[in-house]
Amino acid sequence: MIEKNAVAQAILTLLEDKDWIALTLNDVAAYLSISLEELHRFATSKEDLLTLIISYMEEQTLKHTDQGLITENTSEEDRLFDVLLARFEAATPHKKAVANLKNTFQGNPTLAFNTIPRFLEAVKRLAALADIRFSGPLGALQLRGFALVYARLIYIWLDDTSPDMAKTMAATDKAVTKYIPCLFDPCKVADLF
Repeated sequence: MIEKNAVAQAILTLLEDKDWIALTLNDVAAYLSISLEELHRFATSKEDLLTLIISYMEEQTLKHTDQGLITENTSEEDRLFDVLLARFEAATPHKKAVANLKNTFQGNPTLAFNTIPRFLEAVKRLAALADIRFSGPLGALQLRGFALVYARLIYIWLDDTSPDMAKTMAATDKAVTKYIPCLFDPCKVADLF
């Protein structure tokens, strides 16, 4: 019997050479050599396929996160840095698929707009791994700001060809020490200049 992660991995493998818009449930079922009925246990729509990918990446991020480094004495910046790097490490085997997804959404504003709520929820869960919470009207704005910074980091990670992700690490460090703190403390905005 097929498992959820196998479906997510199949989707990501197919996305290495196939555009998201062109990808179908039939493609995934055929790749896995299962019936569409069996695939429907996990996904009945393209939105479900995206949910499977996100869930898989979140699970892989947890595997790459060094829980021993995240204690109550760990600074918020260090926790966030570790979690963001863990996400990029988890996604690295699927970099080509992520790049194709980015290109699809970048080239299709309607599709990108429709995916924003799902992206924001995924970003909120990512931040929660670092014990960062967003609540209330101000939290909604902070989440959107955080999502923009994270999206920028994704672009940098996609362009980073160094084996040790040096460019990504430097950009992530700058984000967690300079940009993201401004979302939570407006007084720090002056530090940007």
